Amino acid sequence: MQMYLKSVKKSIKNIRVSGKLVLFLFFIVIVFNLVTLITYTAYTKSSIKLAYKEKIITQLLDTIHLIKINPDQEMKRIASVSKTETLSVTVSNKPKWSNGITLDEEWKLNALLENAVIPFNISIQANNTQWLNFSFNPKNTAFTIQVIVIVIETIMALMLLFFAWYIERFTKPLREFKQTAEHLGVHFTAKPIMAYGPPIVKETAEAMNLMQQRIINLINDRTRMLAAISHDLRTPITRLKLQASMMPDKRLATEVVAELDEMEQMISQILVFIREANSLEPESLIDIDALLMSLVDDKVDLGYQVEFKPSKTKALLTGKLIALKRAFVNIINNAAKYANHLVVKTKVTDSYVQVIFDDDGPGIPEAELEHVLHPFYRVDQSRSSQTGGSGLGLAITHDIIRDHHGQIHLENRETGGLRVIIEFPKNQKIDKALK
Repeated sequence: MQMYLKSVKKSIKNIRVSGKLVLFLFFIVIVFNLVTLITYTAYTKSSIKLAYKEKIITQLLDTIHLIKINPDQEMKRIASVSKTETLSVTVSNKPKWSNGITLDEEWKLNALLENAVIPFNISIQANNTQWLNFSFNPKNTAFTIQVIVIVIETIMALMLLFFAWYIERFTKPLREFKQTAEHLGVHFTAKPIMAYGPPIVKETAEAMNLMQQRIINLINDRTRMLAAISHDLRTPITRLKLQASMMPDKRLATEVVAELDEMEQMISQILVFIREANSLEPESLIDIDALLMSLVDDKVDLGYQVEFKPSKTKALLTGKLIALKRAFVNIINNAAKYANHLVVKTKVTDSYVQVIFDDDGPGIPEAELEHVLHPFYRVDQSRSSQTGGSGLGLAITHDIIRDHHGQIHLENRETGGLRVIIEFPKNQKIDKALK
């Protein structure tokens, strides 16, 4: 029972309800209530009109009956007695209202009241010289209250629409701000955030743009410095190679040249790393299966045991073709150095495109799995012990995958060897276009 309650509490905590959705639900409730109230008011108005008609006829007939059975001199007293809160009865020598009838024409009352408008007025001729003037003016407080409630609920509905618009005006730039900030975490050259919306959001966007520009300037300065140093080191290395070749001790000369070759290789990889970080290659629609198939075929032609298993669903991705090719080649080349057999698989689901590399090599110690993706990190115990690698291959791959909003994960297989899993978020627009 406690486990169930904990799971329920956890589910409740994970529920996220936006303010705009709450306002929309309240708006729906108010509109529904408003429609119901208007319908009820229209229905009750017709019912009240019918009740008023019957009440008017009853009061008029009662008064006419009293006048008929009493002498004319009692007419004023009867008129005074017949008065009620809603009915006014007066006696005059001339008809006060144009729609007049005689006492004998009381049967016309139904026809006159059929399309009558409240308040209702009528003059009835009592004798040759006197007229009874009836004025019916009921106080319909219930209808007035209903109209007031309708007006209040209409105002509330309009206010909710205004609040929903204001929330959208506030949250839309915040959502775009969040997306741009996430994009900036991957692409430092992302477009600046559009500064619009409420003042606090505009000021935050401007601060973020200023921070982005400072980061770009800092990275560019350090990249140019590193590139200049790496480039300038090639000249003394070449000079040292030439001097080493003239050494009398050939064994020592060979060792020195090998160390210089390693340094030159490291410099070359650093320059590749810098170029990759500043790559402006345009994005295009890429068939991941076709790309991997071509890379696997190249390795097979060179005599390596590499196998490719494509997914049943077409694996399409929007990205940089040359960059992705370099990332996949780095993984395949690493596996080819340290393993006898490599299997490359693709898997497509509703939310991601997955590429899996399984080899039968020595693997990587568990403690080192989280570090091998860092630049210049080398695993001396296994894969990089005698290869002279600079530790930039997987770092370049990691940056390329991250640049495509993907993730890379390394794990040792239970049967031996290393598994590299790469996941890219699926582009829903591509799926819609294919459908």
